[in-house]
Amino acid sequence: MRSIARILETFFVNVVYTRAGGFIHLEICGDMVNIEIAEYVACVLQCELDSLWTQAKKSADLKGAIAKNSFFLGLAKGYCNKIQALKREHDSNTAQALMVIEKKLVDAKAMVYPRLSSSKSSARCCVKSALLGEQMGKQLNINPAINRSSNAKLTLGIS
Repeated sequence: MRSIARILETFFVNVVYTRAGGFIHLEICGDMVNIEIAEYVACVLQCELDSLWTQAKKSADLKGAIAKNSFFLGLAKGYCNKIQALKREHDSNTAQALMVIEKKLVDAKAMVYPRLSSSKSSARCCVKSALLGEQMGKQLNINPAINRSSNAKLTLGIS
């Protein structure tokens, strides 16, 4: 959940962990378009992360929850570092616009959650898994969804 939340934040949304009814879930706030994109990305990541973990487990002989969690956090770190590097490549006007968007996100989060607190936790880490995850995160690409506004029409036939 933490790795998905970190990756979602690269899509110009804020992610808040909410506890209700014995469950923890993610709430996303931001512009509606960015929220829709983040929802799509979260669904893709939920499947893709497990697939990447299965692949990494086989290739590097990894086992256990510590290795899995370390892999996922490394994956998020690698993806986020890749996105930060792409942001640095933009000209100063684009960089300033991105800073304005990020500032608006912070303000929106404070307005929606005025008494939001944060907590930190620590966990054991498997360095081998984290490094492998970071490498795979740098290669992670999230493909766009099918664009609904295209001229092509989808029809379903039932016989």
